[in-house]
Amino acid sequence: MWGGSITSTIHGHHARVFDVAFSPTDSAVLASASDDESCRVWRQDGSDTTQAASFHGHQDSVLRVSWAPCGTLLASASADTTVRLWRVGNADDDQQGPRFGAKEVQCLEGHPEEVYSCEFLDASTEAMQLASCSEEKVFLWDVGTEKQLASAGPPSDIQHEPTGYDIPTRWQPGHVFSLVAQPESGGILAGCCSDGSLRTWVRHDGALEPLKGLRLRNAMGSSCAWHQNGLHVALTFTSGDIAVVDIRTWCVVWEVKQSCPVFGCCYLPGSANALAVCGPSSSISIFDTSGDSSEGCQQHQPLRVLHESPSIAERHLLCVAAAPDGSAFAASGNTISPPARKADSFPQDSGASAGSVADDADELFSSSGLEAFGRGAAQAADPEHPGNVALQHQAAKQSKWSPISHWRANTISS
Repeated sequence: MWGGSITSTIHGHHARVFDVAFSPTDSAVLASASDDESCRVWRQDGSDTTQAASFHGHQDSVLRVSWAPCGTLLASASADTTVRLWRVGNADDDQQGPRFGAKEVQCLEGHPEEVYSCEFLDASTEAMQLASCSEEKVFLWDVGTEKQLASAGPPSDIQHEPTGYDIPTRWQPGHVFSLVAQPESGGILAGCCSDGSLRTWVRHDGALEPLKGLRLRNAMGSSCAWHQNGLHVALTFTSGDIAVVDIRTWCVVWEVKQSCPVFGCCYLPGSANALAVCGPSSSISIFDTSGDSSEGCQQHQPLRVLHESPSIAERHLLCVAAAPDGSAFAASGNTISPPARKADSFPQDSGASAGSVADDADELFSSSGLEAFGRGAAQAADPEHPGNVALQHQAAKQSKWSPISHWRANTISS
């Protein structure tokens, strides 16, 4: 069973973190998307975490990040109506050893409104494709040519689960908030929508076609995730409901109701039916979704509830992700206020490495300060260094941060 205690806390974002995603080729590398208009890449090395790259091309909140199968290309979806692609790779530095660099390589424009999700599809670099969603539509892109191959609106065939009241006007007509691709190169895209519905599209030969939909709840949908079998889709709702749908029968096969809004979910590799969902009070609940839906919404209890470090004030988590190989697990969400700190406090521990990230507020680097990781331990340990004096002043201005909590395999048992 998945479980364990927090192993590290990553600081850098100073606004809500909407998404986290592990590299498909290296479980020590994690990307994040934030309301601070940036996405960042982090590298874990033992107990140390360094910021490997930081992207600042967007003009509004970054809502989603997605890795290409090769692990060197990252896509970020933003409220500025664009998807930007970033090349992430190792760059040799003779004086400081291997480090990461980053470069924006493409900008996909043409979405009508905010882009709430993006997802790489084909593994072939010759025909790599990316799907994105904005308003009620899904878009298909050729990554190599930046050409929009197709777009499709919502399916006309939408079934309805029994409901007792209407969706509020503010959640209509049903924008796609979360979009995920069927695993094992399956051709179906599943979307969780603002009108409480699951919608699907099928992709073939560079075209998109609406498939089917199921109206599940009178509440705003927040996230969805495919089961590894490619047959079940889990969905979460702001009402606290969690449901699993079998796309072969379009029936709910498992469901539970939480007492608070749920904003993110993911299935956990190595545990066939374990579903992790974000919750309040800095917690992640892990459910076994193999039960029978006839047991009723109220009967399913979490297998385990994980909590962030006690040093982090309670907050609502908004996103959760697991590494594809099952060796790591991460979550983040709303901002918190840092504990009171002295105006002249700054990292001074000469024994700390330049890349270490500590839970203590006095050891927090600001987002710009994290760039000091690449300058060597000598500078990071010297509070009088001109670069660090400027960073100290900037850090003092920061009133919020949104840490990312990270679990490693040595504290997660399957």
